[in-house]
Amino acid sequence: MRWTLDLPDTRFTMKRLQPKSGPAGYLFTGSGLGHGVGMCQVGAFGMAGRGHTYREILEHYYTGVTLARASAGAQRWVE
Repeated sequence: MRWTLDLPDTRFTMKRLQPKSGPAGYLFTGSGLGHGVGMCQVGAFGMAGRGHTYREILEHYYTGVTLARASAGAQRWVE
């Protein structure tokens, strides 16, 4: 159902609306927040399906970063 309706979240409620005047409809309310610290797998998959490169996808989710190839002798950050 989520894919068919193109809903941004898997955790949602659906309520049928039947106002006294005007057309009936549905109200979808999402409640999932994800991790809030990284990439949305569904969003990244959708971007890839629309032809975006891995660089475009990474730069979309991780703004302000520089993508570069790590050298074999690069130091690792340990905290």
